[in-house]
Amino acid sequence: MARQDTVYGYPNFNYSQVIAVTSETALLAPSASGVSPYFPSVTFPLSTSTYPTGVYVGVAPDIAGGEFDGHPFEVVLAFTASSTATTNLLVNLYNAKGSSFSGGPAAASYTLASLGTGCTKVLTGTATANLTSTVTVNFLMKTQFIWDNLTKILSWAGTSAYQNGVLISNAANANATSVAQTDLNFIPSFTLASAATTTLNFKEFVINRL
Repeated sequence: MARQDTVYGYPNFNYSQVIAVTSETALLAPSASGVSPYFPSVTFPLSTSTYPTGVYVGVAPDIAGGEFDGHPFEVVLAFTASSTATTNLLVNLYNAKGSSFSGGPAAASYTLASLGTGCTKVLTGTATANLTSTVTVNFLMKTQFIWDNLTKILSWAGTSAYQNGVLISNAANANATSVAQTDLNFIPSFTLASAATTTLNFKEFVINRL
């Protein structure tokens, strides 16, 4: 199948997020400006403790209705992780409907940062070891999907994930239903076994047409 090399998102992300909790945490915008040219923006205002801002990649509705309708595509996530302690790392991927963020972080309907209503876990990863206070890991995940405007089903079509070159099996996958043209959006989450400080340095987070 010929690649179309259509890219949406952050091919040169170079953005870091620090996590120091064991609860599942979405990819979030920073709380201060000057750390990334991508933030703040109209779409992604700075996070606050009251109103955290989830960060997603998505396809514009007019493009989704033509270029992506019935065509396979992939979501790619690449980052390195370092920690002050030994900990497992679990990475999941969600489909985020437009309704989960349309009102902005201060809206009562905003559920993107909490991965709540309107967010469907389409890929459940496997918690992996090797991350220690002296060992940094690199992580690459590519997940393929196909969606069409007739069935409105976002169908999982395969995932390959690697940590330091070792293949990671996935625990589960799922389709998302009632997915409209405004709903081809994706956000990852991260769960750590230790509440020690872990820094994720994101290198790439994109959607590619295949």
